[in-house]
Amino acid sequence: MTTDGRANERLAASQLVGEGNNHHCDAHNIQLDIEDVTGKNGPPNCADHRAVIRKAHDLVILINGHKVLFTEFSRLTQLKRANEDNERKFDALIINNETRWDSELAMLERLVAFDAEILELYQNLDLGIADDCILTRFEFDLAYAMTRVLGPFRLFTKFVQKREEVTLAHVPHLIDELVTKLAPHSFDNELRSRADGVVAAMNIFQSELVISIKRRYGPMFNSGSLARCASFFIPGRRYRDFVNFPTPDEDEVVTRVKERIVTEAIGLLPPDADDEKKRRTERNVRSALEDLRADLNKLDPNLPENDPLRWIPLKSDAPILFPAAQMFLAIFSSSAEDERNFSSAGITLNKLRSRMAIENFRYEHRIRRYLTAGSDILTQAGRQARQERAEEQLCLFTARYAALPLVNQPVPLAGNQAAVNARR
Repeated sequence: MTTDGRANERLAASQLVGEGNNHHCDAHNIQLDIEDVTGKNGPPNCADHRAVIRKAHDLVILINGHKVLFTEFSRLTQLKRANEDNERKFDALIINNETRWDSELAMLERLVAFDAEILELYQNLDLGIADDCILTRFEFDLAYAMTRVLGPFRLFTKFVQKREEVTLAHVPHLIDELVTKLAPHSFDNELRSRADGVVAAMNIFQSELVISIKRRYGPMFNSGSLARCASFFIPGRRYRDFVNFPTPDEDEVVTRVKERIVTEAIGLLPPDADDEKKRRTERNVRSALEDLRADLNKLDPNLPENDPLRWIPLKSDAPILFPAAQMFLAIFSSSAEDERNFSSAGITLNKLRSRMAIENFRYEHRIRRYLTAGSDILTQAGRQARQERAEEQLCLFTARYAALPLVNQPVPLAGNQAAVNARR
């Protein structure tokens, strides 16, 4: 499930993959949790936090859109940006964007990083910055506190966007851990030196975030969800007994998880499997599940050799579970990479290139994805990585082209015919 959950899109997803299998993108879910508090319909007791975000948004637009202001800001920040090893957050101010998971956090982080320089802009009366774009000391400190509280959200979303690791199986544990990090008073010591009222305001902010997360993620812990089924196959005891999401009967939830795994394992049999084979598979799967979980409880989840996709096939009594385990563990917990692919494809194939052959599109799109993978164009390091990759591909192409035999060379045309063809 890659959308924000509108009714018609949920229906389409259910019809496509089956009821209960339309897992909503966890990066979107976390963004929705933040918007529940910072959005226009957020709780009244977080009005100060929303005001800081609005004022920060207006200030960034003012600085980036006003030539004199932008020139002076660039002059003041030149030395700092040069001394920060070209880190992305020191490249420029940005506004919050609802399509980004860490939107508000990224905007506030950069404002906080340039706190001293922005204060110099305020003090320059010739620049004429309006009062409604000037953040007070309380608002600056509140913005800093929000960057500290929202920091764990970034760590979570960075993890769930990974494409070459098992992610969905770890989501229940990571959500439980996130709620623990956001518990009220967990940042008090760090924020005591800030302006009066900041600590109290952040405790309210944290409480509202926790309420939103528990409301949105509660069903994952209380049912045989895809995430709970996937977590059943990872080593250690993280698959059950969560601190912040207690269930009335955890054993009943685990039973539902096992039943779903059994159902899916039978569903993976060949279409021509008879009833006897299905019954035999069901018995074997139920027995193997109990033995597998007992063995997994004894393993250290931090050791590479205990990777479930490597370990399960080696167990003599577990191969019957491997297709189901592989299916659950392969489910992505985020649609971020798919959306990046769609965005990149829109650049490769647009309205001016709509007649491109499908194979040529595939070749070019793969090259584009290779050039841009993990290389941010907003940083010098990212731009350098893209340039090096492009040069590498050009060298390979040149070497292979030079090695090709010269065949079917065009025959030179004489007289006016050659000129006519050249004009064509």
